Amino acid sequence: MPAYFLVHNRVTDAKAMQTYIPKAVELILANGGEVLVAAEESEVLEGSTDLIRTMVIKFHTREQAEAWYQCAEYQAVLPIRMNATEGFAVLADGLK
Repeated sequence: MPAYFLVHNRVTDAKAMQTYIPKAVELILANGGEVLVAAEESEVLEGSTDLIRTMVIKFHTREQAEAWYQCAEYQAVLPIRMNATEGFAVLADGLK
């Protein structure tokens, strides 16, 4: 069953994100992930939020997504994103 890593955030340090993004994408792809959505300005249709930057990354399985997120290489670059954005990320199982 696929799993999706979803991010909604706002960039507070664009220069730092220029360092993070290529490293993160390389690790996502190397770990079997696929970036499905990378929208700097998504449209909020319901509710209210100012977190309009949206990312959706697909992995073949939850285990694959968790292995990517927990790998030492990603954990080394994750603090860059955490310090350069405000928002949240979730891991959700997809449908068969």
